[in-house]
Amino acid sequence: EGGTVDAELELPLPLAGRGREPVRVRLRAGALPIAELLASAGPDLPAQGKLGITLEVSGTAGAPSAAAEITLADGAWEDLEGLGATVAVDAPGATAHVLVSGTIAGRRVAAVEATAPLELGDLVERPAEALRALRRAPLHATVSLLSLDLAAVAGRAGAPRDIAGILEGHAEVAGTVAAPRGRATLVLSGARYGGWREIGATLDASAGDPGLVASGGVTIQGEPAIRLRATVGIRPERLGDGAALATAPLRIEVEVPRIALGRVAGQDLPLEGTVEGRVVVGGTPRAPEVHAALAGSRVTVQGHPLGDAKASARYSRGRGDAELALSPPSVAFR
Repeated sequence: EGGTVDAELELPLPLAGRGREPVRVRLRAGALPIAELLASAGPDLPAQGKLGITLEVSGTAGAPSAAAEITLADGAWEDLEGLGATVAVDAPGATAHVLVSGTIAGRRVAAVEATAPLELGDLVERPAEALRALRRAPLHATVSLLSLDLAAVAGRAGAPRDIAGILEGHAEVAGTVAAPRGRATLVLSGARYGGWREIGATLDASAGDPGLVASGGVTIQGEPAIRLRATVGIRPERLGDGAALATAPLRIEVEVPRIALGRVAGQDLPLEGTVEGRVVVGGTPRAPEVHAALAGSRVTVQGHPLGDAKASARYSRGRGDAELALSPPSVAFR
């Protein structure tokens, strides 16, 4: 089935200089096959589904208003099926408002809302000037991940087969299109992967005038396993400048607090003992400096005692070195 398209247009041509004349556009398209549309456009993507499109434009050539909606039904990406989405755009005058909703197997898992000033009449009469002004206009957007059940995507579209848990997130974007600012949080709870159980993780990130900042951590069975903090001293609008990014101040700290391996180890790898460590990365992306240290005490793997171990490594100015010290358990002879 190739879908249907129905359109009605009432436009004064040319539009220039006829701002007071009425305009009317009505477009309806239903059940458009995504695979065929992509094949005709060129890209070979593993996407399936049916698109629906509605568009209504009214008012005058100088002050039009528009409303549009795009829907995806019976969507699939590779072997991940049951995808759906709705994109609604409302531009009644001086402001454009966008709402996006995504579903998996009928359950809403993602939502996006964005607002920006946009005068459609200016976009028609002076497109280049209107687009330049839009880059400097205030922007506000929110993105939410709504209790995504990882088990629903396990083993599909490249996801691991034995993954589970609930992933939630929220982000807010402000500033302008040319100089965005934002904050985001991401939370993973009740997760499992392979033999690992009760995995949790948090991530908080911000992008502002001081640069990019992120902090977070990982827990296993309620025990802190990893703590992370990272900063890159570059404003978001300069990320596209390769030279500026390469020389931006960089700081990454990863800490493994003293943790009992027997409590957090997966079922497939019986471990005992404790481990702790720290990794610090400084310098710049072009010239990083790395210092790492890891220590294990009374480590036992599958019932075989390995003793104590300490390892350290350093890298700076293109050169690195490492040290390893082992203290195997003592053996008593009789």
